Amino acid sequence: MAAFATLGYAPCADGNLEEGVEKVVIYLRQGVPTHMARQLASGAWTSKLGDAWDIGHLLPTEVGGRIYGDAVQYLSRQQI
Repeated sequence: MAAFATLGYAPCADGNLEEGVEKVVIYLRQGVPTHMARQLASGAWTSKLGDAWDIGHLLPTEVGGRIYGDAVQYLSRQQI
């Protein structure tokens, strides 16, 4: 979260689409950050899986689970 704060992100309540706002979500597994996803202008989300794959998903929870843990912290900033 500290790294995203340097880019102007602050905690927000949820991943609902808001006009003029960029959102990301941080995933934790056993208290350790493992992954992040970024919201697209459509309201869908995008994630990079490993070195090669970018995927789209409708909800942040579609990526969570055994490998990445849970989507636990949403962050937002005004669109640049």
